[in-house]
Amino acid sequence: DLVGQVFIFRCPTEGAVKLIDDCQPGGYCLMADFFEGKTKETVPETLSSFQNSSRTPMFFCCDEEGGTVVRISRFSQYASQKFEVRLTWENDGTAPIYFPWMAMMYVYDKDGNRKYWEEIEIDLTELMPGESLCTVNHIPFNDLFREGYTIGIGILDPMTGEPSIELCMNQNYQNGINIIYSFDGKNGTTLGMD
Repeated sequence: DLVGQVFIFRCPTEGAVKLIDDCQPGGYCLMADFFEGKTKETVPETLSSFQNSSRTPMFFCCDEEGGTVVRISRFSQYASQKFEVRLTWENDGTAPIYFPWMAMMYVYDKDGNRKYWEEIEIDLTELMPGESLCTVNHIPFNDLFREGYTIGIGILDPMTGEPSIELCMNQNYQNGINIIYSFDGKNGTTLGMD
């Protein structure tokens, strides 16, 4: 027990409690694989189970430098900051939208990987010709987005559940997603603005 107390182990993905029972480490260093798939509520529960297994109080740490070294803040469920996205939807056509198709907002990292998505609260059937509606979404902001991100919107086809409607203002349409904003780590560009 005394020897184990001198060391802080990397927290294993499996068998963490057994390792505590066997070696009684001074603590665990928590890496990204520890936080993946957990929530703000389950992390403290897991750490409590570790403390309960140890005969002496454990020390927990995490190598979270920011920039490219992020263990916790790469996951949106732990982000305390959110940024607001306001959209103005206009119907410049001559007919209403007849079906209540779902609108979604997607956020991609600098490499184009989808990291976050949520429904946009809008009833498209209420968007009459010549009218406009505003929506507001709050997107969790984490350190990976500091390097660059892209925001897109998609209108889901109810038959497939996939985004499939290209908006007339669109300048960048990729796989059913209308890209509306891009940030390269230094400068932001709003797409589809006249």
